[in-house]
Amino acid sequence: MVRRKTVGIIVAAIVIIAIIAAVAYFTAAAPKEKIKIGVITPLSPPGDYVSGKLILETAQLFVEWKNAQGGVAGKKLELVTADQTLDSSVAISHLSRMVSQDRIVALIGPWESLVAVPVAEATKSYPVLLFFTYSWADELTANHYPYVFRIGVYNSLIAGQSLEFFKWKGWKNIAVLVEESPYGFGQRDALKEWAKKKYPEAKFTFIPAAMGKADYTPELSKIKDLSPKPDVLVIHLNVPHAFVAAKQAIELGFPEMGIKIYFGNDCPTWDPKSFWETMGKAGVGSMYPTYYSPHMKLTKTGEDFLKLYRDKYGKEPFIALFWYWDCLRILCDAIEKTGSTNLDTLAKYIENIDVEGTTGRIKLENDPTPGSPLWHQWIGMTQFTFEFTEYGQEPAKAKQIYPPIG
Repeated sequence: MVRRKTVGIIVAAIVIIAIIAAVAYFTAAAPKEKIKIGVITPLSPPGDYVSGKLILETAQLFVEWKNAQGGVAGKKLELVTADQTLDSSVAISHLSRMVSQDRIVALIGPWESLVAVPVAEATKSYPVLLFFTYSWADELTANHYPYVFRIGVYNSLIAGQSLEFFKWKGWKNIAVLVEESPYGFGQRDALKEWAKKKYPEAKFTFIPAAMGKADYTPELSKIKDLSPKPDVLVIHLNVPHAFVAAKQAIELGFPEMGIKIYFGNDCPTWDPKSFWETMGKAGVGSMYPTYYSPHMKLTKTGEDFLKLYRDKYGKEPFIALFWYWDCLRILCDAIEKTGSTNLDTLAKYIENIDVEGTTGRIKLENDPTPGSPLWHQWIGMTQFTFEFTEYGQEPAKAKQIYPPIG
């Protein structure tokens, strides 16, 4: 009887040990849960697929780099991507799927404000951390969404800074071709408002244009017929349409009439190859504002990103990509420092973040005044204006004309 009991105990012990070993084996063998980050960006026409491709490349580079370091809080990162198109309902359906099914921790947001604003609004129904950089609509931060953050510029800020340059140049008759979108109309409204305060002598003529057009000659002809002739044509369109409109303005003889070409954003830096292919030699003399200058000093973080991007893709990143890198770093920093992926925990941490970004120290403004765009908004950037002086010139070698060097 004793012997049987002993054998039974031994057998039971062996079974228990085997079960423990099996559980340990399969637990170790099973892949750890990954931290998923969503990327909704334009990847096909009529969206700005040029920028969308660069945004996706930057996110892919970040995940590759971070995972090589061991991931975040012991977990690997994984991207969940989707083409935003120019249909906000499509982008919102992607958001819904990513939040409810893919369980993303955060979303690197859409590009065009036409889509970005509805997606930001949709975070009320599908709560998730949402980061923007170069989506310019004031509403993205002015609406005070609890989980939306912008490490980048916005319409009111850009317009006010651009007006300082216009005044410095002495341009008083200014024609503006504005895209019929939150971006275009936002710039129109902000320029009107800031002109009253900063440059009341300036006279603006705003000509709206539908998104995605191939022929802007009807709108440009209206500008050509203005009297007196404008000092400058400001183009507030997304790419590739901004390049098309500029080329058509030159073909209509704007330079011969003394009308300068000024891109309202730094789209010539997004994909210089496409810019020169479209513009040809006519691109020489065109100007644009941007928030990066070869004469500015990057942080150690910025230098590291620049080297990684150059080594991986063999080209220069434009400024929004630096800030996308910052968004991803801020997210990972928040997860590591809080030890959590809880939405409210992360949002509270990011609101008060103080971290070295690629182009400077990042601290967010959190003005509780209703309608203030200075909410979850970083403003530590400087606007520069450049002019192309040679055909095929790289943006890094263009001439900085404002602020003047030295």
